Amino acid sequence: MGRSSAIECGRCFKSLPANQVLNACQCGGLLLVRYDLVSIARGWPRDELKTAPASMWRYAPVLPAEADEAITLQEGWTPLIRTAGLGRALGAENLFVKDESRNPTGSLKARGACCAVTMAHKQGIRKLTIRSVGNAPGALAAYAAAAGFETRIFMPGDVPQSNFIECKAFGATVTLVDRLQAP
Repeated sequence: MGRSSAIECGRCFKSLPANQVLNACQCGGLLLVRYDLVSIARGWPRDELKTAPASMWRYAPVLPAEADEAITLQEGWTPLIRTAGLGRALGAENLFVKDESRNPTGSLKARGACCAVTMAHKQGIRKLTIRSVGNAPGALAAYAAAAGFETRIFMPGDVPQSNFIECKAFGATVTLVDRLQAP
């Protein structure tokens, strides 16, 4: 695993050891990866970024895997675009917007799906599931397909058709449900 130091629950703040298969905290909270940023900064010379890959994996020291382990579709390295007109309207002279639409699945969710599928692969997991109404299922389906994983997705029956079609196109099994409840 990259250089993470622990896994911490975002709800109850319980610390769990890194490098084990975890889904959610016992309290139902989402798990967050924690890093010893001081140690990472000492051992990660800034000059390394000059020769690092032009993708999100250039930041592998603060990602949960190494670049050569990644299940990647060339996500990341999306540009910042200056929005002078919007900046003026908001009183922010140097306002920039990150153009995440250039990611392989058209959203920032490609980054998280890349990390999740990479970690699943590292830990021997070959079946994934997600419930969602947004862009996350499509991203997970794309990266799972790249890894050759089986994917099951649960979406509400009134999900936008484009989200449903994207998941099916990547080979996911999609189940439409009456509604999704929070954990």
